[in-house]
Amino acid sequence: MGSVSHPPHFDGDNYAAWKAKMKSFLWAQDDKVWLAVEEIWEPPTIEETKGNGKSSVSISKLKPRKEWSNDEITHEGNSTVKESKLQHLITKFKNITMSDDESFFDFYAKLSVIVNGCHNLGDSIPKHRIVKKILRSLPMRFHVKRTVIEESKDLNTYKLEQLIGSLQTYELELPDSKKMKNIALKAVTE
Repeated sequence: MGSVSHPPHFDGDNYAAWKAKMKSFLWAQDDKVWLAVEEIWEPPTIEETKGNGKSSVSISKLKPRKEWSNDEITHEGNSTVKESKLQHLITKFKNITMSDDESFFDFYAKLSVIVNGCHNLGDSIPKHRIVKKILRSLPMRFHVKRTVIEESKDLNTYKLEQLIGSLQTYELELPDSKKMKNIALKAVTE
């Protein structure tokens, strides 16, 4: 989580994520700060400046919109590159599945990177599609839970957060298959 008093640091990687954090940071300071970046804000009067201690970001230190556009092209690419990146992420979304030895937490972390990447490139995946994708992607050890959810819930309105919690709880209650294999092997060898 970023600081309210310090802007997020850009280290040269993942420009889209940094840009989203920076925009949120600037909005949190004062909605006029981001508008200044967008070049539609008018500077405050002296009276407004004296009366408003809310903004801790100096307007004079902000880059003009033209410079931000250059940064976007440098780090995100032009529209053709963005579209190519988006198509790559959509393909990854379609093809991702959870492997038998993977935890749900690890799978969901990988899926989140893809979903957030699409969002940062301007194409948000609806939550109901993410819910359905997760259920289709689960390995056999989740078969019973998946069936119960599919039969008892309307997947178009089922909340993603509820699904995640339900699957994490179910996974915690599953017997550890590695322990079970070790116990079975010990019983055979003795």
